[in-house]
Amino acid sequence: MLPTQNYSFYFGFNDYKWQAKSGYYFYSGGNFYNNQIVSSTVFDSNFKSVTTFQNINSTYNSYFGFDYNKSFKKEKHTFKYGIGMSSDFDLNKGFTNNALYEARSFSVTPRLELSYEYDTYFTFTPSYSYTSTNNTFENYIIDKASNFLHNFKIENTLRWPKNLVFGNDFGYTYNSNISEGFKRDFYLWNMSLGYNFFKEQLLAKVKVYDLLDQNINSSRTITPTAIQDAQNTVLQRYIMFSLTYKFEKFGGKKKSEWDMD
Repeated sequence: MLPTQNYSFYFGFNDYKWQAKSGYYFYSGGNFYNNQIVSSTVFDSNFKSVTTFQNINSTYNSYFGFDYNKSFKKEKHTFKYGIGMSSDFDLNKGFTNNALYEARSFSVTPRLELSYEYDTYFTFTPSYSYTSTNNTFENYIIDKASNFLHNFKIENTLRWPKNLVFGNDFGYTYNSNISEGFKRDFYLWNMSLGYNFFKEQLLAKVKVYDLLDQNINSSRTITPTAIQDAQNTVLQRYIMFSLTYKFEKFGGKKKSEWDMD
């Protein structure tokens, strides 16, 4: 058996114009396999399985994406927007009962984010992303499988009256083609209230997670050999208290915040 042999590549380019307050970023990468070691499972008439390993060649995984951001400021008002996309394209091969199959997968995720800020008092940020995944198979028990995911979110922060910080983030998720018995969509709403003191270096905050008590962790995973729907146990509707201390300077340089939950 030959060892795994692959070639990898990565490309990235970014440019940001400070005067125009806009920038973009392109990236791409992947792996190409001359030799790859995969498992091969054979079932007999009594469904007893024997698994060995074999070499395959000419498989790959690749990805591509870009992001673009722009901001405008007029007096105390700041408007921002960002668009982007990421995608993956893979070719996998394997054996089932000594029969070679091929599985091609393509996924794409466009996304959009908007933002409005009023001075330091208020921010409002809606965002949306859509993920589409399509799989095709050759010499396999199924010909194709697909799935898509909607994700919408709104975040806002109010810093008024003085020293108070009030935050909300609200989201909606929809997962298609998941099996019956699984909830396909849910809403998630988190809310927080904080207070700045000690010259605004300390922030005491209480945050309530999952106010609507709807948080679920259901997902569909499509692989070259299986389509799996799963729902995992997650912590629902709970409260967290935190205390954050902000170091203005440390060793002559400004430092980030420390969080203590």
